[in-house]
Amino acid sequence: MIESARRRGHDAIRDAAWQGAAASGVTSVPFGSPPLSSASAGAASTRRQARSQSGDAPRRRTKSKRATGPGGAIAAASNGHQAEIDAQLAEFAATPEFEKLVGEDWDWRENPSAAARFGERILDLIATGSFEGRDPDLIRENLPFMWLVATLYFRSKVDGIENIPEKGPALVVGNHSGGNYIPDSFILSMAFATYFGSERPWYALTHSSAMAFPILGRVLKSFGSIPASPQNADEALRRGACVLVYPGGDIETFRPWRERNVVKFAGRRGFIRTALKNRVPLIPVANVGSHETGIFLSDGQWLCKLLGLDKRFRIKAEPIQVGLPWGIWFTDFLPRILLPAKIELRVLPPMDFAETGPEAAADDDYVRECYEQVTGALQEAVTDMASKRRWPIIG
Repeated sequence: MIESARRRGHDAIRDAAWQGAAASGVTSVPFGSPPLSSASAGAASTRRQARSQSGDAPRRRTKSKRATGPGGAIAAASNGHQAEIDAQLAEFAATPEFEKLVGEDWDWRENPSAAARFGERILDLIATGSFEGRDPDLIRENLPFMWLVATLYFRSKVDGIENIPEKGPALVVGNHSGGNYIPDSFILSMAFATYFGSERPWYALTHSSAMAFPILGRVLKSFGSIPASPQNADEALRRGACVLVYPGGDIETFRPWRERNVVKFAGRRGFIRTALKNRVPLIPVANVGSHETGIFLSDGQWLCKLLGLDKRFRIKAEPIQVGLPWGIWFTDFLPRILLPAKIELRVLPPMDFAETGPEAAADDDYVRECYEQVTGALQEAVTDMASKRRWPIIG
């Protein structure tokens, strides 16, 4: 009886979430049954449980009860085997794998720059993801809860999701907002999974620093995030996936409050070359409101240069912001309370480029022309959407 009551409660939540998704703009789902329906979301949960029991579920790192060091050596020194541990560590330090990881000069007390390079290699190691990390059943199972949050807290609205081609690869390009917490990206990903189904491959190019978070990184990988690089973008498109990219990256997502409705790609045109080279549609997505979930006073580029973060960890910007619970602080790596801003997204029709292919991608003047075409369309849409908002945050 308890199980039956619990199931009825879950069904009610899922059905309410589906109504919220419909109110957000995803009014019809032409590709099968509604993915947020009770039967569909419940089936996803059942499949994940079965895969977990059979051992076919994606593996996740778990903490061992016994801490281990390099090469699997037991790190605890209180068990009377310190000499054996030291010997194993010395043996591992003589291997090529150790030298590749830490570099030739690994006396970091004498060489701080070597320590910084080691930190960058560790960051890349942690952030390395695979295309197999995406879990469609996990996405489908959690869509109801995420839509409830998006509907009740952010009052999200998504227009034009049908402008994404029904099948085949595509490069989806948006203006990045909201800092490290990327509410715009999650809402767009939810809309895509709701409309096309979570089984259709969808990957988001993500900065390695965000993917290195202990908990957030695992969640991002499960929902389709992969380290941002041209090689990963090419591979995902080759696999027939839709790829989400925010060319502005950290410079745009940490832009000051006064520039919240400004498209700021900082002259980065690599996404144009990727779309042209792979001959895939380029779909612009404009959003407003996501940058109002935090109040950034400065993007902190000058401070990142002063601290050397740009050279050591490829972090070009890190904001100085005001909000709860810290008051005024530097960085967006600390947990914070997102403001309940109304978030609106508009998916624009595919861009019409006269030429495509590797030759077009190698033409700098043509790439610059396409870049201006895309940023112009995005800025026009953002300006139009912002003009219809009466108040910041409230919408």
